[in-house]
Amino acid sequence: GRLSAAEVRGIQRCGLPMAACAKHWVADGGTALGTGKFDMGGIGKAVKSFGLDQGNADCDDAELRATHVAPYLPALAEGVLTVMVSYSSLNGVKCHASRALVTGLLKEELGFRGVVVSDYNAVQQCGGSYSAAVCKVVNAGVDIVMTAGGLFGDLTWRRQLEELEAAVGRGDVPAERVDDAVRRVLRVKVACGLLRRAAASTPAGGDAAAAASRCPLFDAAVPPMGDAACVGCEAHRAAARRAVAKSCVLLVNEGGILPLPAGEGGRPAAELLVTGIAADSLGRQCGGWSLEWQGCEGNAFTTGTTIADAIRAVQPGARLVSGRAAGRQATDGRTAHGHARTRTRTHTQAYARAHAHAHARAHAHARARGHSHVATCAPGPAPRLRLTTCLPQDVDGLAWLLAHAPLSFPQAPSAGAASRPVAVVVTGEAPYAEGFGDVEELRLPPADVRAAVALADAGWAVVLLLVTGRPLLLPPPLLSRVAAVLVAWLPGTEGAGVADVLFGRAPATGRLSFSWPHAMDQAAAAARLKGPL
Repeated sequence: GRLSAAEVRGIQRCGLPMAACAKHWVADGGTALGTGKFDMGGIGKAVKSFGLDQGNADCDDAELRATHVAPYLPALAEGVLTVMVSYSSLNGVKCHASRALVTGLLKEELGFRGVVVSDYNAVQQCGGSYSAAVCKVVNAGVDIVMTAGGLFGDLTWRRQLEELEAAVGRGDVPAERVDDAVRRVLRVKVACGLLRRAAASTPAGGDAAAAASRCPLFDAAVPPMGDAACVGCEAHRAAARRAVAKSCVLLVNEGGILPLPAGEGGRPAAELLVTGIAADSLGRQCGGWSLEWQGCEGNAFTTGTTIADAIRAVQPGARLVSGRAAGRQATDGRTAHGHARTRTRTHTQAYARAHAHAHARAHAHARARGHSHVATCAPGPAPRLRLTTCLPQDVDGLAWLLAHAPLSFPQAPSAGAASRPVAVVVTGEAPYAEGFGDVEELRLPPADVRAAVALADAGWAVVLLLVTGRPLLLPPPLLSRVAAVLVAWLPGTEGAGVADVLFGRAPATGRLSFSWPHAMDQAAAAARLKGPL
């Protein structure tokens, strides 16, 4: 709760016209495995079954309030201006269609006076016809309905307005309900300063730039808002790097192996090897809902610092053993889950130029470093490396390499060496978003686990670095072999923040509110709260 309250303060009190949104109301974290269904394409036409996402939560009123409503209270107390409703259902009733949840609990009992917004195309899930669905959602208390612009036939925002106008005319939706929604929208605009007379005469970005330049998050001056230089500017990247370092969580540190010694004059204090499926991938670091909806692999779609590059910036002599190999090549560019990428919104000349430039830059960067970011191979004894953009979900690079071109990890240097040799295995999940990440077992990539075990058995001190958005199982056979476990979460473009913690330039101060599971029977929240790892 404290985190959500702090985020609301940061967004709504920074001097810029922004409204925070608390979501997804409510109990979407309590859905039962196997109840989820993906339905954006039309009334009641589920196109995919999910494990948890958009599923159903069964709970009584006491559990609802204690477990699922309680985290919203600090954000509401802080004055959050908008709340988004969940796709999911509570006790079999869609949250978007529940007047008891939206109007009764949120607006009347908890006194929320801001705007309630629907999730994307959620109206289609709430009725036997589009007309009935619009009535249900608006009468439940949703003030703004987010509707696709014709992606699914004629279910457009224009038709939605026509249906709502007709419903008001028939008396199916009271005019007072529409007045309430309009009043709330105006209230949020006033709170953001959008209706002040001065706003019309102030040059775009004028006051906003001054406010941004005073923001305590940044050490350096921030370019004016609206200036393209503000996106990814040094001040923003420096703040992101500090945030990455502060969020890292050190789970295991046997013998105080971390922080790693930095050495002198760029020379490593000990033999250092870096490997793992996520060692050299900005796509993995960014995760889903970032570069693309489902995320992607590799380094071609944005600029930044991979964890491997950040480590080698400190220790240029560190060896990188990397590669992502596949039995087939994704020539058309695919998301991390094997879906052909939809380019309808990005088929512009500007995008094409930027995409070509990114590819050329990535190719040049790979050649300069003497290795490829992404390896794709045809079956055979020797991998053939080349750059590509995104690979299917079933790509498991180290598994392919172990099967077709086995990695022969060297024996660790003798005990007479100055320091114990260290292998940093950077692993984690493929990028995902929403129900595409629903799995029955939160496991690490098996190939990376095998690599960590092989390195440990060869005498290396293994530092397991997890790039993930959620806890992944750490089975005892793996834990017994590794010297350290550091959780980097999803560091985005700033892998240097992870290296700052690895080498002691920043302390590992992140803490968990739960214990980390090593088996699925501990993965449920209630089980994880029983004790430490």
